[in-house]
Amino acid sequence: MEEPHYLCGIAAGMMTKTNKIGFVGPKPLYFIFNNCNGFTLGARSVNPKVSSIIIITGDWANPVKDAEAVNSLVDQGCDVIISDSDAPKVSIETAERRGVRSCGYHTDLSSLAPKGFITGAEWAWADRGAGFVKDWQNGEKHSTNLLLGGFKQHLVAISPFGRNVPDAVKSAVNKAR
Repeated sequence: MEEPHYLCGIAAGMMTKTNKIGFVGPKPLYFIFNNCNGFTLGARSVNPKVSSIIIITGDWANPVKDAEAVNSLVDQGCDVIISDSDAPKVSIETAERRGVRSCGYHTDLSSLAPKGFITGAEWAWADRGAGFVKDWQNGEKHSTNLLLGGFKQHLVAISPFGRNVPDAVKSAVNKAR
């Protein structure tokens, strides 16, 4: 998931006007920080002046805390936000209401922020997930091995770009991809 977060970071780094981007994390765990680092490093790869402000809410899915975190980040000058909570809907909607840009997580969330959505870091479970479901439906044995990987293994993707994303940003992200 670090790979699509890095690409979101490239877009964020190119689109920020304040050079401050925000990351909402649910728990202080290594994979959350890996995603945060990917986002920050992607942004800094195209804009070395970028700084990241990180808020850890302590909850996997708490809409009130997510909204408070986004509001705090915007109040501190962040103009691009990404949320790694299990329910990033509220974060995207709050960013949109506050007039800042956002990147999604888990699935395509572009419909929640028609003005400010940039892109997002998505899981791409269609190929592997469909095989698992088919095996389960047919009563066949399926692998219980942990699936790890990125774009090369077709396990992650980026969301379609929002309608207000400049072509130069799309090109830079697609080239890095």
